[in-house]
Amino acid sequence: MNVNPWVIPGSLQNLPPAGGKIPGFHFVFRAGLGVTHLYVTHRMTLTVDRADASANLRLKWKEKTSRADALPETDWVCRAGEPIEVIADFPGGLKPGQHHLKLEIISGGGYGGRGESGAPRVLCEFEDELA
Repeated sequence: MNVNPWVIPGSLQNLPPAGGKIPGFHFVFRAGLGVTHLYVTHRMTLTVDRADASANLRLKWKEKTSRADALPETDWVCRAGEPIEVIADFPGGLKPGQHHLKLEIISGGGYGGRGESGAPRVLCEFEDELA
């Protein structure tokens, strides 16, 4: 399943080892149609194989990195097709094989994520094989 057809195939990879241990994984997707206002994000969740992997999520866009919980402090407005890297702390990384990932946000109006929040919106959902 691939809700966002712009997930970059094969981008799901474990992070390079640090201190002899794999600290997590990352993947890249392209912003969906229209404009994605990441600065109005109240909450971002990532599930991997239906397990929560949201702890210490970071996003990298245009060579800038932000913690997911700090997105309201940014001015990030991504246009359709722009690549966004998702970096997740996940001790030990992902095991080789097929994985199902889903990245959702809850956002609301106003600069800095202030205002009434809306329903969860899927930024990307896909399956990919980790070698």
